Amino acid sequence: MFIKILLLSAIFLHFSQASKLYPRDTFKIVLDNKNEVYAPGDDVKGNLVLKTPKDSAINNVVLRFVGQAYGFADYGEKFGVYQSNIAPFINESKVLVKKEVLAKSKEFKYPFSFKIPANSLTSVEAFPAKIRYGFEVEISETDGSTGIPARYLITVVNGIDLSKSDEYSKPASCEGSKFGVNIKATVIKRGFVDGENITLTVEIDNKSNEKTDSIHAELIVNKTSILKKGGKTYKIGDAVAVAGDSREIRTREYETYFVTEKVSVNAKSKEKFTVIALSYETTIPSFAPKTLPPFLSIRHRLDVEVKHANGKNTISCSIPLTIGTVPTKDVKKRKPAAYVADKTDVLINDSENVLGNYAPKYPLYDFTA
Repeated sequence: MFIKILLLSAIFLHFSQASKLYPRDTFKIVLDNKNEVYAPGDDVKGNLVLKTPKDSAINNVVLRFVGQAYGFADYGEKFGVYQSNIAPFINESKVLVKKEVLAKSKEFKYPFSFKIPANSLTSVEAFPAKIRYGFEVEISETDGSTGIPARYLITVVNGIDLSKSDEYSKPASCEGSKFGVNIKATVIKRGFVDGENITLTVEIDNKSNEKTDSIHAELIVNKTSILKKGGKTYKIGDAVAVAGDSREIRTREYETYFVTEKVSVNAKSKEKFTVIALSYETTIPSFAPKTLPPFLSIRHRLDVEVKHANGKNTISCSIPLTIGTVPTKDVKKRKPAAYVADKTDVLINDSENVLGNYAPKYPLYDFTA
């Protein structure tokens, strides 16, 4: 199925039209924070640098700081458009330049500062839902002409501090039973940060007449968007189903990180195995449920499967996990080693007016040293 992704936003939509008055390199935003990663409550400080391609009599230059959550997907004529209500939570403008003549090819620097609200959401690209923060630059000349040639996006992380609750340090387990085989999978705690190893213990009680073959552990990141069509709410998942006037389109997006251990438990035997090779070294953001917009859900879980009878049978269970941004109290390292761009994100390069590609950056801890 052909899926067309559009950048739909009452605030960002006009950026799809590149300005002929001012090319992409007219504007440069230089932030004081080189990581370009911020937390709610932080001040975003920097300079807007202008270098015009011609002598320009400027009426004003406006810098707008925008934060919003939205979702949009166009499935063509057959299934139509599904979207969420746009939820802007930041829309602040400042006039940086008033009635000034900018000489051709000379650089002009204008400082700015914006505050990120305390209740801001975490930046995320989860098709078809998005949470984005960025700057708009609008320049108006005294002759009435206006150019809107640039946007510049940053990352905001409103994460989860796992050290603030003992619940994240407690063990978690799940059980499964089938084909005469009972399994119990246990993790040493239910809260982890990016880069941390997940230690998993699997107990297998094989009461059947055939041996087990392997343990397969898989970390699942499940992203679900809920978009609207015709005044009704529909989930976006993996298949398309049409029944009368009721239409549901699913395009589930999920990512997996897994490890497989070849283990054999003979018939009428009981054994216990510890799997420590599962290292969660990814850059998927973590979310507290209260910080999410109503049309976006992101959940983490650990799926455990035991193969049985030469792979013919599967016994499975799942453990819900929380991936945070500050580790539990037992972890000595309290600060991330780096901020790494999410490898799964769709980079924005659809218009000449975009200042570089964009992928949110999330904290990554280094536990190798």
